[in-house]
Amino acid sequence: MINQQKSEEFFFRRRAHLALFFGLTAILAGSWQMWRQMAAAPVEITIPTPSPQEIIVDIGGAVIRPGSYRFNRPARVKDLLIISGGLQANADRRWVDRYLNLSQYLRDGSKIYIPRQGETVSGEKEEISLNQATVGELIKLPGIGPQLAAAIIRYRQRHHGFKTVAELQAVPGIGGKMFLKINHRLRL
Repeated sequence: MINQQKSEEFFFRRRAHLALFFGLTAILAGSWQMWRQMAAAPVEITIPTPSPQEIIVDIGGAVIRPGSYRFNRPARVKDLLIISGGLQANADRRWVDRYLNLSQYLRDGSKIYIPRQGETVSGEKEEISLNQATVGELIKLPGIGPQLAAAIIRYRQRHHGFKTVAELQAVPGIGGKMFLKINHRLRL
């Protein structure tokens, strides 16, 4: 009976240590069992398919619903015009036909502004008439100074006007490189 009492007293004093021992043993046994199951299970690797990048584009001016719109790439200017409700009745359709490329891809963070009839868009380059321009108008073109502008007017007078914009290359001092710089700003 004394031995039984001593052993009960021993276990009673060591109960915290014994509880810790049995708790750690249970955790280790559970961890080992879980590791064994994971090692036996086949590993499945999935590669996520890339989602299209989202872009945000702003449109303003003479459209039905101006504002910012979200698109998944690729999207084009035509898509933006459609989602914004199209052009208002007072939109400058000549400007749209001339300067807006409907098939151009949209870029994130870009802004498109559709002017109203009679409105001048900031930064827009005015077209110059080869057959009516003055020296002052011609010198607004890149690379054209007063002397070259005077030569253009002399050529125009001698040949009774320009028949095509490309004919400008016949003016002495205007070569192919100069013509490529300015031809998009010219009309007859």
